Amino acid sequence: MRNAISLTNRALTIAPSDADRGRCSRSISETLAKGLYRRALARVALKEEAEAEKDLVEATELVDDQVISSELERVRAIIKDNKQREKAKFKKMFD
Repeated sequence: MRNAISLTNRALTIAPSDADRGRCSRSISETLAKGLYRRALARVALKEEAEAEKDLVEATELVDDQVISSELERVRAIIKDNKQREKAKFKKMFD
C-alpha cells in the first residue's frame, strides 16, 4: 500500500504544460481528482483516515462526483467512530 501511495504522489506532482492546461483543463481536473481518490483509498486501507479525508476534500473541490462524495462521508463516519471509541476507552481509565 505504501508503494501505491508513493506512485500516486509521483503522478500527482507531474505538472502539465501551459498548452495542455488551456486545451484540456477539465480532463486534467478529472485526472487529478481520480488520483486523489485512489490515494485516499490506499490511505484508508492503511488506517490514515485524516490524510484520506484531506485528499477526498481536495478531490471534491476539483470535480462533482457522487462516488468521491460518498467515500468522503464514509471516511468522516470512520473518523467519528474512532473518536467515540477513543473517548470510551479513556473514560474507563479515569472512572
